[in-house]
Amino acid sequence: MSDARQSRGTALRREYNLVIYMTVVAAVAGLVAGLLTVLMQDPLYRAGTSVSLRATAADLGAAEAADRLAANTAAWVESESFAARLTDEERGGLSVRAISDHTRARALPKEMRLVIEFEDESPGRAADVVDGLARVAVATARADLSSGGLEIAQIDWARVPENPIRPLPRMALPLGTVLGALAGLALGLVFRWYREPLEATA
Repeated sequence: MSDARQSRGTALRREYNLVIYMTVVAAVAGLVAGLLTVLMQDPLYRAGTSVSLRATAADLGAAEAADRLAANTAAWVESESFAARLTDEERGGLSVRAISDHTRARALPKEMRLVIEFEDESPGRAADVVDGLARVAVATARADLSSGGLEIAQIDWARVPENPIRPLPRMALPLGTVLGALAGLALGLVFRWYREPLEATA
């Protein structure tokens, strides 16, 4: 009985040797592809800051005005015309188009806050640009304010980001390995499925 089981196990391993081999090779290839992707990408850093638009008194009308002002300002922050208001020092040599393309802004109505983020290959320049955008946002919001009752200010200076948002080796390498292994397993099973009828007629 044990000899029969051993022979069946040996036959099964022999049948699936190619599947296992293709799975391992594809997993290694996926790992190498993930590593090359990480090495070939330039690091990208994201800096962010917030602008507060708070009512100075418990006034529902002022709170609604703050929400509208935050939403309107957020919609404008990502435009080229907004980026053109930055000083040359704040731009750091970037064009207004490049700044606009890498700027993201969103209003947080319940918090009466405007969040501004900017992505760049230089962490220091990312922080400088986002601080410049916040400066312009504060000045613009104050100029557009038709009535009092709101306090508008940048909450804090943007921190220089230490870690890039891409590439992410901890994500790219395991993902490449898993996807490669799955692809190799699928190809191996398909190849074995096509080979069985050929072996049966041989």
